[in-house]
Amino acid sequence: MVSHADDWIDYDYGDDDDDDGASRNEVPVGTSSPDLPSPGLEGVRNEARKRSKNIASSFNTLRAIVERHEAAIQRRWVKKIKRQRLKTLLAAWPNMAVSHRPDFKASRNSLDKRESNLRYRTELMWPYINQEDLSQERSLLLLINSRGRHTPPNFTGADFSAISCFMPKVKPGATLHPDVMILQDVTNAKDYGKLLGWHEHKDAKDWMDIYRQFRTDEGLLVLEVQEQILAFLVDCCRQILHDISQETLTSDAFPFSQNPN
Repeated sequence: MVSHADDWIDYDYGDDDDDDGASRNEVPVGTSSPDLPSPGLEGVRNEARKRSKNIASSFNTLRAIVERHEAAIQRRWVKKIKRQRLKTLLAAWPNMAVSHRPDFKASRNSLDKRESNLRYRTELMWPYINQEDLSQERSLLLLINSRGRHTPPNFTGADFSAISCFMPKVKPGATLHPDVMILQDVTNAKDYGKLLGWHEHKDAKDWMDIYRQFRTDEGLLVLEVQEQILAFLVDCCRQILHDISQETLTSDAFPFSQNPN
């Protein structure tokens, strides 16, 4: 069932003790975290929680922008010439791949699979984030509309499937833990990315086996993908609406508007 933005129950994470002072979106947009040795169960939980918090924060901001300014965003983007669109895209996602399906080019450029996974990880994780596709008139607008008006759980399956076939969908060590990550059918931001042990629910292992939920290594990849996409879209919107201050961009100074699509 498709869950719309209004169905998402916000949760104020506040200042948690387990954050270790880490700031939100500590990995710059357009880059990806390298594969590290096994983080251990507690490391997996902490990474999932931090990424989930960033996703919730970016989604709430994007939703607020889209609900108030989507028509203006569409008008302004369509009027831009390609050079202006590329300037916006590259400011929000530096070193963005140039051509359509950059993962295929990455696989051809490197015969060493491990080298390819490390050197071209961004292209493999987000093959649809490229200048050729997003500089077109409608591509970015459709992405903003879908991600701003539907909650993150709606895209978990698609985001996992969209990771290039050349990218191993395994995070070292994360598969060793008998836990399932809850990403689908979630309506509360607090529960998004929560780890549930097989011993904690009688159906937990079955959910993973039938792909109703995710293995921990798969779930971490989905969270990383969504964290970057949402931060990128928020940045694009702010640039397109550059003449509106960030303080008032999502405030009641602008009324809600209907979906223009």
